[in-house]
Amino acid sequence: MPLPSLGDLKLFARVDFDDEDFTLATLLNAASEYVQTATGQDYTEDAPERACVAIIALATHWYQNRELTSGGDRVVPFHVRSLIHQLRDWKDPEVAEAEGVDES
Repeated sequence: MPLPSLGDLKLFARVDFDDEDFTLATLLNAASEYVQTATGQDYTEDAPERACVAIIALATHWYQNRELTSGGDRVVPFHVRSLIHQLRDWKDPEVAEAEGVDES
C-alpha cells in the first residue's frame, strides 16, 4: 500500500480545514522518516498497513501535542513504538516468497 497522503492524515486527525496543510505535510514527512529509520526499512515503493498506521498515528500525535510541556507528550506513543518493533523484521511478502522465506 502507498504511504499515507496529506488527505489521509487530515481524515485521521479530523482536520477539515486547509490552514495547517504545510504543518501537517511537514509532520507527515517527518513521521515517515522516523518510522523508516526506526525500522531500518525503506517504504518508498510499498508499505505494510502497520507502517502506514504508525506513520499517520505519529504525525497526528505530534500535531495534537505541539506545545512545549514537561509531561509525557513528547514520548512516542506506545502503540506507535509497538508497531515499529513489529516492523523491524518485516519483509515484503513478494520478496520473501522470491527468497524462499516463510513469513508465517
